Amino acid sequence: VTDPAGNSLVTPQAAWTWNVPEWLTLSPNGLGSNTSLNHSLVLDTLGGPIVAWSENDIHIQRMGPAGWTTLGGALSANPNNTPSMIPSLGVRSAGDPVIAWAESDGVAESIYVQEWTAGQWHPIGAALSAVPGATDASFPSLALKTNGTPVVAWEESDGAVSSSYVRQWSNGSWQQLGPPLSAIAGTTDARNPVMELDSGGNPIV
Repeated sequence: VTDPAGNSLVTPQAAWTWNVPEWLTLSPNGLGSNTSLNHSLVLDTLGGPIVAWSENDIHIQRMGPAGWTTLGGALSANPNNTPSMIPSLGVRSAGDPVIAWAESDGVAESIYVQEWTAGQWHPIGAALSAVPGATDASFPSLALKTNGTPVVAWEESDGAVSSSYVRQWSNGSWQQLGPPLSAIAGTTDARNPVMELDSGGNPIV
């Protein structure tokens, strides 16, 4: 090992010490043509980041030993029609991500959920909406049980005020967990839900 002048490395008498920054920039490769919005970040089972963002469609990349790699193509329930927005990521124990996002079909917004398995994205059930095709479902918050079962909370208006809804994937379909959530039902808007699961898999919203 030599420096640019050709001087050989001399092993120091004392132990070496190193100074490193407290943070490092790990930028995923956006498309470069649109603004990236609504980022969601999780860590896989090895501590590597997986990031999703909206750039017209939903894009997901994973950081590995060789740098950032894209997981599949861009995600959109209605390609070339409406923007996919507000992704929410989860990761299963095997390291495979699950994602939820909001997207309109041109009439009303719904929540879409897909899972990464066998190197591809696959939908999990039908689109989520309390009143499909009539009211806008948005701001999903995704969490996964220890067995990988997804639970999703989101905001949706009945045309007058917004409430928060929670559904769980069970026996091949999405099951509603309790009534819509609102501190003052029918009077004020319950907006932008955030959800986590406790140790028993019960949602806290």
